[in-house]
Amino acid sequence: MLNYIKAELYKGLNRLSYKVIILVLVLLSVSANALFIGPKVTALESLYMAMSCLDAVIFLVIVYIDVTEELKDKTLRNVMVSGLSREKLYISKVIIPIILSFITCLLVLIFFVGSTFLFLKPGNLSPAFLINLSLRILCAIPLYIAAISFGVFLSFILKNQYAYAYTYAAIFALMGSFIKLLCALVSNKFYGIYNILITTNISALTPIKNPNLTLLQMLPSAGLGFAYTIIFTIIGIIIFRKMEIK
Repeated sequence: MLNYIKAELYKGLNRLSYKVIILVLVLLSVSANALFIGPKVTALESLYMAMSCLDAVIFLVIVYIDVTEELKDKTLRNVMVSGLSREKLYISKVIIPIILSFITCLLVLIFFVGSTFLFLKPGNLSPAFLINLSLRILCAIPLYIAAISFGVFLSFILKNQYAYAYTYAAIFALMGSFIKLLCALVSNKFYGIYNILITTNISALTPIKNPNLTLLQMLPSAGLGFAYTIIFTIIGIIIFRKMEIK
């Protein structure tokens, strides 16, 4: 299993598309701060605005889940023939995009924060604010992992790259609005579902939504992310066990 993960990571990290994605995101993050040099935008305001984009990160993981391509190319069957169990193979397919996404986000974050302090004045930036910002990001990570585990689960079900990508994007983009509509038209009880959505909890971690959020208030969102990851992974393994791989 470890050798398979290493091999897939090596292949993923050396893909031209992966390098292009990182380069584009890094350039965009640095350019955003460079453009703020003229206007009176401080580092505090730049970081504040960037945190409002936490929701958008959930859509970037689509490019790192390659199950549909492997099903089409029949490479998964070759891996199974080599002796790797279905359970270990499925878990590997969850771990690989998590690592690739983490590397991407870490690099973009380093360049963005670095360019923020390089180009902009600190403003009222304080250590307490930076610590709070870091805690928000750390608590959002389990929710992103949950989104990846759901994406892997979905890709095994749909088996088609375009169907998977559009369905994944539609679910995360529209589910919140759909549940809100049900709350308005049917019953307020649907807010119970709305409050446990991945997107709702990521949004709740942004300073714009909740500027005075404490660590104790953030932890339930992180716990929900871990719970979703376990649930989607277990369901995915059960489905993959029964799936015919041609």
